[in-house]
Amino acid sequence: MVEESNYGYYDKKSFNSASKVKAGLFARYINHLSKSGKFYTVFDREPKKRESLNQIGELSDERSDFDLLSLSSINTPGTKIVKKDNPQIEKCEIELMFNPFGLITDAVRSTHSFFYSMPIVKLSDERLRMFHRSKLPLVHGKYEFFGIPAVTLFLDKDSKESEYILDELTGVPLSLAGDGFVVNENFVKDITLLYYEDDNLETKKKPLEMPLEYPFKLQGVARSKGMTIGKIKSEYSDKLVAKFEIAGKEYELKIDIIMNTQKKRLNKVANIVASQIRLRRYFGEEIEPIDQYDKETLKKIVENWKDNIVTANIYLGEDYLGQALVGINKYYLDLQQNFEPEIKLSAVRYSQIEALRSVIPTPFPVYLNPKKEKYLKEFAKMALDLVELLNKVKTLEFKTCPTFDKEASEKWYNEMLEKY
Repeated sequence: MVEESNYGYYDKKSFNSASKVKAGLFARYINHLSKSGKFYTVFDREPKKRESLNQIGELSDERSDFDLLSLSSINTPGTKIVKKDNPQIEKCEIELMFNPFGLITDAVRSTHSFFYSMPIVKLSDERLRMFHRSKLPLVHGKYEFFGIPAVTLFLDKDSKESEYILDELTGVPLSLAGDGFVVNENFVKDITLLYYEDDNLETKKKPLEMPLEYPFKLQGVARSKGMTIGKIKSEYSDKLVAKFEIAGKEYELKIDIIMNTQKKRLNKVANIVASQIRLRRYFGEEIEPIDQYDKETLKKIVENWKDNIVTANIYLGEDYLGQALVGINKYYLDLQQNFEPEIKLSAVRYSQIEALRSVIPTPFPVYLNPKKEKYLKEFAKMALDLVELLNKVKTLEFKTCPTFDKEASEKWYNEMLEKY
């Protein structure tokens, strides 16, 4: 750490929380980087501003020696920065080992926090084989760094086709507009979390195991992150398949995850293009090593990919659902958030709402499709019930918050009933 005080923090508790993040799967690698003088934490109230590097003036005379955005969140204190081996390359080498297309990905779309928040996991043999059969070969470094592989269906955020498929698979009117993920229980079952009872890994001969529980936060490369917002129905777990052709041969795979196509974001390349190249390699196609340091080479790969798009026909058993892009994407887990439902303010985090919904049956998910008018009545009624519950909590004064004004809520409720 560059700064070992609570500088830039409003309270000591926040500083202590940010400075004691426990690394998981990549802990030993982070330790190696830190001891090698390549991995630092900069504490500043506004770390997204490049001026925050004034704190590391003694580390280097050239600020270009550091990758300012990779491996960090640019919006919160405790920014993690990495010293580059080659200052002429825009992003650090570690970033480009996770995301070989990093040089043509939006600058802020870096690997974010998973590098130091990814828990230790054990994958099923089949899932581990999928990674090794599909991992991208690189010019600089033999292969891309590890991530949990998953057969991914890419759907547009707000198309009618996407709405139809999500309705069929989950039974609820989900929307991908909030960057959430819909997961297959088979994917979840293939992942086991490993942990130690104390902080000294050397004293433990064997870690303890625990299952991955829903909901959780997923991250792809290039900060394509979000909560799991829905589950494919259990009875559909083995029936949902993608059928497609590669080099004239027909193939079929069960679908693990559904995510959106990222629309106009530059991280579309890091997710869709990379995942489709992995898919081709998984089925035996010879893939030339990717030169992750050469922008022009990366751009040519993207141009060539446009002529080799893998579009799959999606089937639920014998029923045809439509067409969509498919690939083997790479994911990381972020379990650092507090997923336990709690009400301390007039608002709660979306992760807590999703956790609450998973244990209390409701007629709607977190990311409701706003076009589904038939659910508005149930939503309004439940909102009123929640208001009454919250008003009974004496630790808060809700009268100052219009959101919890019962008269205003009833007026809105009546307007919804008249409209729909």
